[in-house]
Amino acid sequence: CTPLVDPSRKKMDANKEGPIHPLFGYTYVCDKYEGLIVTNTVSTMDGNPVNNFLRREATFNPDGVLCGARHAHVHGTLLYVSCDAGLVVVDINTPCQPRVVTVVGEPFLKHARMCSTQLRYCYVCDEEGVKVLDISDPTNPRPVSMIRM
Repeated sequence: CTPLVDPSRKKMDANKEGPIHPLFGYTYVCDKYEGLIVTNTVSTMDGNPVNNFLRREATFNPDGVLCGARHAHVHGTLLYVSCDAGLVVVDINTPCQPRVVTVVGEPFLKHARMCSTQLRYCYVCDEEGVKVLDISDPTNPRPVSMIRM
């Protein structure tokens, strides 16, 4: 279990704590029809069980590019969304105002199902197998290889 990181909590100068990015106060939900739903989760981190309600802050699916969204993976301030269009890179630096950075789709990816990143690579499962993308420039993934199933 990953401990919650509350971006709104008070920081103590004596601890020399750095700032916590606001994106850690949100949950990013994939929806087959609505694309990406952004919910604020800070109320679930404050220790008060009476106010633990999720509230939709934003719904994002410009021109239907995120239709069929089934999985999302956070990498820095980017969200890699696996959907019918392939792998859609979404900038979540401003969590309630996401924007599409790029789409990696056909002919390399066909209906991406799930992805994960490690160092400079993104591994994407699609209907043909596992595809590997070089994300040295995370906003511009480049196909580098494929593992057939």
